Amino acid sequence: MRLFKTSTVTFVLGLLVLAGCISTSPAVHVPLPNDVKIVPPDSGVPSEIRGFSGKWYGVWKGKRDGKEWEREHMLVVERIDRENDKIVVRAIYGCGVLPPDGEASFKRSDAEVDKDNYLILTGGPYCDYQLQPDGTLKAHWWNGRGGERREDSYSIMRRVE
Repeated sequence: MRLFKTSTVTFVLGLLVLAGCISTSPAVHVPLPNDVKIVPPDSGVPSEIRGFSGKWYGVWKGKRDGKEWEREHMLVVERIDRENDKIVVRAIYGCGVLPPDGEASFKRSDAEVDKDNYLILTGGPYCDYQLQPDGTLKAHWWNGRGGERREDSYSIMRRVE
């Protein structure tokens, strides 16, 4: 009987440790391509823009049809180059499942950095990102290309690579 109790306690503790490891792993449900390659920006890129480089994780929070929703989200800024007077950005947008009908997916997209240092995906989905003083990245969703920023749909992201 004592062996059964000890085995049961060990098993339960093992499950709790495993569950803790799984829950702290970011973006377990966000697909990314197998060929992700982050190239550090060169010194010709302004420092306030170089900070976008890397892999970022957060959770979109918003409302749809009057109901609150959440969706895992990753942004990978693979390249930031300066071509003449223009900053050229190559990024990957990845997102998890959004019930009831959304699928987990990713998309490579070009991006631009505007005069206020917002990184804006230009190939869809339509969202922008701004570096924050605390080192996080704040994202907002847009209502289509040229639409309005949705203040009620946002994500606070942290660098994971």
